[in-house]
Amino acid sequence: MIDKQFEKEEFKKSVKENVKFLYRKTLEEATQEQIFQAVSYTVKDVIIDNWLKSQKAYEKQDPKIVYYMSMEFLMGRALGNNLINLGAYGEVKEALEELGLDINCIEDQEPDPALGNGGLGRLAACFLDSLATLNYCAYGCGIRYRYGMFKQEIRDGYQVEAPDNWLKNGYPFELRRPEYAKEVHFGGYVRVEWDPVKNENKFIHEGYQAVKAVPYDMPITGYNNDVVNTLRIWDAEPIVDFNLDSFDKGDYHNAVEQENLARTIVEVLYPNDNHMAGKELRLKQQYFFVSASLQAAIAKYKKTHDDITKLHEKVVFQMNDTHPTVAVAELMRILIDEEGLGWDQAWDITTKCCAYTNHTIMSEALEKWPIELFSRLLPRVYQIIEEINRRFILEIQAKYPGNYEKIKKMAIIYDGQVKMANLAQMVNVLQSVILTEGPKMIKTPTYHVFHMYRHHQGATLLNSTLTGVGETGIGEWKVPEVTESVSEDAEHIITVTLNNLSADEEKEIEIVIAGDEHVYSVKEAKVVSAEMHAHNTFDAPELVKEEEFTAYKKCADGIKVMLPPCSVVELRLQ
Repeated sequence: MIDKQFEKEEFKKSVKENVKFLYRKTLEEATQEQIFQAVSYTVKDVIIDNWLKSQKAYEKQDPKIVYYMSMEFLMGRALGNNLINLGAYGEVKEALEELGLDINCIEDQEPDPALGNGGLGRLAACFLDSLATLNYCAYGCGIRYRYGMFKQEIRDGYQVEAPDNWLKNGYPFELRRPEYAKEVHFGGYVRVEWDPVKNENKFIHEGYQAVKAVPYDMPITGYNNDVVNTLRIWDAEPIVDFNLDSFDKGDYHNAVEQENLARTIVEVLYPNDNHMAGKELRLKQQYFFVSASLQAAIAKYKKTHDDITKLHEKVVFQMNDTHPTVAVAELMRILIDEEGLGWDQAWDITTKCCAYTNHTIMSEALEKWPIELFSRLLPRVYQIIEEINRRFILEIQAKYPGNYEKIKKMAIIYDGQVKMANLAQMVNVLQSVILTEGPKMIKTPTYHVFHMYRHHQGATLLNSTLTGVGETGIGEWKVPEVTESVSEDAEHIITVTLNNLSADEEKEIEIVIAGDEHVYSVKEAKVVSAEMHAHNTFDAPELVKEEEFTAYKKCADGIKVMLPPCSVVELRLQ
């Protein structure tokens, strides 16, 4: 199959033709960047064939679709990755060499798509790769940032950030899809009118500013399986490109107001939010791609399904951390205001459609928005959050009468702020630290692992090295079998946290503190360990938990530790 896709002579011919048609040049005249574009378009032709096949197969199968919503996707360079996943890297390398071209030089021309800049984005990218490789129907949903990363320059010993314009020469692995554009509304007010047919109030959003969300699709190739999923990133465009009348009257600012509004939304990933303008822009960004993604997903569902009440059977919205959690209220808005469902029915669907994964318990990452800002920018969405909060507080009061501390900690709206993590907890939570069922509550294995790392917070990181540790995994995805975190707190207690990734083998580790004549003893030792599939349930709430750890002993140079399989061990040394 690969041989047919990348038959050498056809591939070489296609590269030459792309250079001619794109740049009016011969291969010998073209720059390395132009050759990269030509090669990428040739590879994309093959990917699109697989892309179409994948979509046709999904249409026939009608599977449940995952919409993975994330503020960032750190995908990495696409050319080499796509060739590896297609099983064609060797064939293409050989064909290029016959043309006198070096594949490494060509790969170096590709800019890193600046759609993310950290661990959260890389995690999202890995999930998309895995979903395609495992043949799950999935869409990544995010923003097409113009400047999602920055170039680092050192001037006079200080870091200076310069914009990284990754789109300046165009990006060959994206497709603009204007036919799927959606409108997103900001500001305005909500008018209420009585619906005599349904015998209830109808809420109408008016006086808003509108922005057009235009999707760009990027292929996500599965490894060696011909499956291609989609990363859909939304660009913002004005509804009215240019107000000629305002321009002619000398009102130049108003003439381009809509264009500036749109451009600002997609300009930068994580704009500085230490001022109100920055906070407003961040909230706009989050609502922009969430609203557009939800609208597109529901439109796709309704093309082949008549009953909106069964949306949860075919659609799930996975919210990657706190940023996309406005999706909970936005889905309620669409189901109530646009699909005509009642509150209880809409809420039942929403809680079944939305899933949330929290990646940190640090307060600065659990987003909170001033009520004034939120209600002004998203008035109808705020009304819905108010109602969710009202009903939730009534539940808290019924279960914990007179316990106002519970309300303070758990309320979605409190102390002048909208607490997005609290809203997210109202729906399905993946990797949650605590699970509840009526009056019952259990701590998950995730809770205990988080708890094991608590002593590192606020402590000073110490340099550490593991030697003689093997690896686990396959090929390029190998990682160390044992990892470590070491820190020292204000009381000079050293915390060593060790993680054994092996599912079935013990690992012996010797802890040596170099350059310190002090003789350390173990002040405290804990372990979380169980069979790799073990988990806590309401019937067995303590199957996985922290326990005292005793599998260590002093030796001549330090402390020897025997790590159980599939474990996290914490030692506190003093």
